[in-house]
Amino acid sequence: MPRQSKTADPFPSEEDEQLIDPDDGVPRPVIMKQFNPAPLYQMREEADTQIRSFSELLDTLPMDLKLKLLWKQVYENAVNDRKNAMMVWCDLYSQVHGDADKHAIHGDRIAKYMERMEKSNQQLLKLAELVYKVKEQEEADNIPTGNDLFDLLETNKQKKSK
Repeated sequence: MPRQSKTADPFPSEEDEQLIDPDDGVPRPVIMKQFNPAPLYQMREEADTQIRSFSELLDTLPMDLKLKLLWKQVYENAVNDRKNAMMVWCDLYSQVHGDADKHAIHGDRIAKYMERMEKSNQQLLKLAELVYKVKEQEEADNIPTGNDLFDLLETNKQKKSK
C-alpha cells in the first residue's frame, strides 16, 4: 500500500506520514524516514568555509610558515576526503535505503565510506589537538612572570613620576 505524504520533510510527523497496516487496516507511523542529503553544492560550500576558517585561525598563530602551510594542506585534504566520502556515501545510501536486498549487496561499501569519514575526522581531531597546544603555549608565553610584573609596575611608576 503506498504511503500518504503531505510533506517532503525528511522527519515527518506521525500525522504526515502513515502506512496502513494490511492486516488490520490501522494507520501506523512510517518507521523508515525519507533520506534527503544536503545538495552537493552545499557540501562544497561548507567545506570551503571550513577550510577558510581554519586558514584564518592558523594565520593568528605564531608558527613557522612551512608548518602552517603543511597544517593547512593536511586540513584541506581531510575535509575534502570527508566531503567526497560523504557524497558517495549519500549517493549509495539513497539507493540502498529501505531495500534489504540492495543493502545486503552494498552494505560493506557503505561501511567503507563511513570508515573513510571516520579516519578524516580522526585526522581533524589530531590537528585540532596540535593547534590547541600551540595556542596554549602562546597564551602561556604571554602570561607575565613575577619579574615581568615587577618591571611593568616600575615602568608605569616611572612614567607617572615624569
